[in-house]
Amino acid sequence: HDGLEGINVIEENKSDYDVLLLDLIMPKKDGIYVLEQLKKKGIDKPVVIGTSFNADETIARVSKYNPKHFVLKPFDMIDLEEKLFDAVNSLWEDIEKESKMMHKSEAEMYEGENKSNVIQQILKFIDENLHDEELSLKKISREIAFLNPTYLGRIFCNEVGVSFPKYVAD
Repeated sequence: HDGLEGINVIEENKSDYDVLLLDLIMPKKDGIYVLEQLKKKGIDKPVVIGTSFNADETIARVSKYNPKHFVLKPFDMIDLEEKLFDAVNSLWEDIEKESKMMHKSEAEMYEGENKSNVIQQILKFIDENLHDEELSLKKISREIAFLNPTYLGRIFCNEVGVSFPKYVAD
């Protein structure tokens, strides 16, 4: 893809993306153009920059847009995966902070048992909607967590100790 097409796709589908993996070198418009447009349009997503440039000038120029990470090409897939997970986790942390600020007393009610506040809110939502035939990770993602359902399923399983379907079935 090119930068012009990239910004259009991001803008039209911004709720479908939790994190952006962005190359600096692209045809038509480059990655810096995309970063400028994201800022201009108020699209605030964690960005992981993939680049073959390791020049201080390039890194300094891009850093003003606050990318979450830089990953040098050729990618080490484990390193890339770690950077992407960290970016998603930072998004999760931001959502938790925002949720705490908006619903501080409600969030305090669900603290404990070493589960994140968001997972505790999800567990409460499940209990309240257990007989809803449309109860799904996708629905919970749309209404509570605002994260990709697959990723939410992983977080749920890690924190609760069982998969979402098993939890609901039990």
